[in-house]
Amino acid sequence: MNKLLEQARQALEANTKQGDADALAACDDVLQLDLSNPHATFMAGTALYRMEQHGLAAIMFNTASQLNPGVPAIWNNYAISLREYHPKDAIHLLRKALECDPHHYEAQKNLAACLGRVGGRDEAIAINTKLMAENPDDHDIPYNLALDLLHTDDWDRAFDCYRYSEGNAQRMSENAL
Repeated sequence: MNKLLEQARQALEANTKQGDADALAACDDVLQLDLSNPHATFMAGTALYRMEQHGLAAIMFNTASQLNPGVPAIWNNYAISLREYHPKDAIHLLRKALECDPHHYEAQKNLAACLGRVGGRDEAIAINTKLMAENPDDHDIPYNLALDLLHTDDWDRAFDCYRYSEGNAQRMSENAL
């Protein structure tokens, strides 16, 4: 079983469609042997999410969250599988992730993005402002902050954040060369 879990992990690391399919197959094999394996349910959910099977991914992440409720990545991924059509539910799950680990970076970013979608702009702006100060090279944060600021009267700051996010994306592509 450990060999299958390692195969699934390596397949997910490939970050390809084939890798996701291979990971899902390996996780299915594990779950045939042990239906309550939290690692297999989490990795299966990840593969399904990448395959844009968000409903099935949510089911797997829900199961993983019940099997291993103290892991913030499970709650974060469960939330992102719901955020498109159920952002308020995603907010609840992201808060659970942050109860497990108040510094979970992806959960903070996703919480701010979801809050912005449902009108919690003040909290989203506060979170993104804090994250931007702590992580100046992440181009997603100033972009998300710009989107939230566009709904306020602070247009100058919104456009500054947007330009900053574009500069970060440019710097990252130049560094990759």
